[in-house]
Amino acid sequence: MTEVVESLIERARQHPRKVVLSEGEDERVIQAACRLAGKGIAHPILLGDLPLIRAVAAGRSLKAVEVVDPNDAGALARYSETLTRRRASVSPGAAPAQETAAPRGSDGGGGRG
Repeated sequence: MTEVVESLIERARQHPRKVVLSEGEDERVIQAACRLAGKGIAHPILLGDLPLIRAVAAGRSLKAVEVVDPNDAGALARYSETLTRRRASVSPGAAPAQETAAPRGSDGGGGRG
């Protein structure tokens, strides 16, 4: 590894950030998330169907990886509340957060389906 890359990795380890990986059901993405977590570089969050992600992970430990299923109504409500609070301070007239946070093609009538 180059000195520059090693320096970046060390900085990331000192201040790991959350990284949301939207293709959470892809084996390569799961592998990358496990590596990021295992090396302490980031706190990965996989988006996708939890049972499918577990099946694709095939024996890899997801203990240090957060998995968020966008089809989980409870998770959608929690994330839309957070998004609403954050948006209110930036753009009071923004579209309702529930519409933005809803998965594409959902039955919830989200603005992206």
